[in-house]
Amino acid sequence: MRGLTLVEVLVALVILTGGLLTLAGETGRLVRQLARAERATWVGEAAVRRLELLWADGCGKRSGGAEVVRRGENGAVLATLTWDWSGVSDSSYRALLLTMPAPLAGVPPARPDTLVTAVDCRR
Repeated sequence: MRGLTLVEVLVALVILTGGLLTLAGETGRLVRQLARAERATWVGEAAVRRLELLWADGCGKRSGGAEVVRRGENGAVLATLTWDWSGVSDSSYRALLLTMPAPLAGVPPARPDTLVTAVDCRR
């Protein structure tokens, strides 16, 4: 008689179940990483836009401020951008932009990023 015994079938099912559970766990981890990468892209683009505005207006109006970064018009809060100015010399200024990611449920808090740009106002 040829075929598999009941024990062999049960062992194969246990191995298959273990593999499928591992695959499901990895899929969840990859989805979380993808969401974090998408969030970082949104926040990074907003920070670049803010730095460009600071650089363009740096020789005129230099005041600190804050901006909330959202996904879309009324979407979820992704981060808060805060910025401030300091004088480096008589004609140069430094803009410091701090990006503070909003907390996510069940995920360790992300570290804030600091971006610095210098504006030379000599013409």
